[in-house]
Amino acid sequence: EPGGAAVAERTLVKALQDLLDASAKLRILLTSRGHWKRLSETKIVGVEMEPLPPRQAALLLARNVHRRLYLHDFEAVRQEPHREEVESELLGHEETFERLEASALLRSLGGVPGLLIEAADEVDERLPSLLQHSSLAGRK
Repeated sequence: EPGGAAVAERTLVKALQDLLDASAKLRILLTSRGHWKRLSETKIVGVEMEPLPPRQAALLLARNVHRRLYLHDFEAVRQEPHREEVESELLGHEETFERLEASALLRSLGGVPGLLIEAADEVDERLPSLLQHSSLAGRK
């Protein structure tokens, strides 16, 4: 629809201005592909967001996966492990974070929170190992 983007932007600006008017202490963090200088009568301050450090990235990824992580998520195994072996491969929290920090998967995501959460959505019972994650496809 012609002008639809402009209407949507005005609607967004109005809603954000209403929120800002409701509380003098309210601060809003926006992310944008473009650069905004003003939001109605409110000045916008641009702040470049740095990638997360490895430990924080590992924590974000670990908190958003949809299953527990095991040794075979980080090390290639010769054959499918038996159920008993899988249970013994379950990693503790600290070892999970350490292995995630050192993983090719975490490096491939560059500490970008949106990419980490998107990648975590793929980690469920259908993904046999983090080594087979789509973010690593084509990498050696």
